[in-house]
Amino acid sequence: MKHDGPKKNRPWNAGLNFTLRLAVLIAVCGLSIRATESEDVQGQESEESEETVELQITIADVREEVGTIHLGVYTTKEEWKDLEPTHKMTSEPSTPNVTVSLELVPGEYAVSAYHDINDDEEFNRKGVLRLPGEPFAFSNDPRIRAGVPSWKRVKFSVGNEDTEHTLTFKHP
Repeated sequence: MKHDGPKKNRPWNAGLNFTLRLAVLIAVCGLSIRATESEDVQGQESEESEETVELQITIADVREEVGTIHLGVYTTKEEWKDLEPTHKMTSEPSTPNVTVSLELVPGEYAVSAYHDINDDEEFNRKGVLRLPGEPFAFSNDPRIRAGVPSWKRVKFSVGNEDTEHTLTFKHP
């Protein structure tokens, strides 16, 4: 049997690969931290002395007022790649939008979110390909292709003034 280099992604593998990576990302965001609480990681204590601004995150197209909305906020490309958010929070859903706020130092950030409709603290999937079974969103509302969007596609800047950022749920 002849081997012609690296194995190419097959169309039937792309959906599964995307789903598994997305599920891991969203599951990491869904760890149990309650509304507007944030968890400081990797020496964030030193940033407490820096001036902070408010980041107001709005999640649009919330269709049901059941379950819990989970969010993860990332500060670096490495955190995004490793699926380790700096801040995790949850919110009660309300239609048509949910807004949460947190204090951050100016810099680059990315946000992921999902709506845990059945409140089982898991991002549920459906079908043989294990496609997303619950609404999800990423900052900058990137077009979803085969996998979790890159840091470049989801990052945004928070300057020296309070900032608003909106994500729109993608529904299964």
